Amino acid sequence: MRATILDDAGAGPPIVYVPGIDGTGRMTMGLEERLRERFRVVRLRYDTDGPDTYEALAASVLACVARAELDDATLLAESFGGAVAVTAALRDPARVRALALVNTFCRYPHPLRLRIANLSGPLVPGALFTFARRFAFRTMTGSLGTDAERGAFHATDARYFDRALWRRMQMIAGIDLHPRLADLRCPVHVFCGDRDKVLASTRAARAIAADVPHATVRTIPGGGHLVLPILSLPWSDWLATLDREAMRT
Repeated sequence: MRATILDDAGAGPPIVYVPGIDGTGRMTMGLEERLRERFRVVRLRYDTDGPDTYEALAASVLACVARAELDDATLLAESFGGAVAVTAALRDPARVRALALVNTFCRYPHPLRLRIANLSGPLVPGALFTFARRFAFRTMTGSLGTDAERGAFHATDARYFDRALWRRMQMIAGIDLHPRLADLRCPVHVFCGDRDKVLASTRAARAIAADVPHATVRTIPGGGHLVLPILSLPWSDWLATLDREAMRT
């Protein structure tokens, strides 16, 4: 498993988007265009080459930062991608100026649920997943999603429900970065939706903050697991605040 560059546009402080379990890099669903008014945004995607480890993925994220000719960058990571970004920051602190972690974890909080999903998930036909996804918008976005965002969600390609996704799911079971979190030196902002039904993200965020004393936790009222594309949320302002903090350190 390795990260590659999906697209690269905009001008300003660099932000590298590290995707979640879907691995497509496209679940920003328009956020990238808004951010590119103030930032240079590099979106990554996951290819299936290479070993299925967080270390391998993190190394490839850092290689993408170098390939984009960036001295360093803020890593904007959600869900599965959070631990990838944290691993990258631990691996090469000089390349990671700040971490923006969205509805993510450094140790998965539902081990039994994960075990069941890893056993049963590969047996679910892709067509059934695509059908069920039609009804998932409200669950994914909490109470914040609008009709326009619903349209963007349903317009995204759901064909990522494949063997590569289950390879990433299996990677989650072995990750526990909490013993190493105290070594993080860059600014860390953790964002969590208080209606996240996919992950206990508020609990996971508090666990991260307990081991990273300088971390800032922002709870998003009404937010589900998918909060990055929500137009009502001031992501540009939040990331600009994080970038200013990074400039001072």
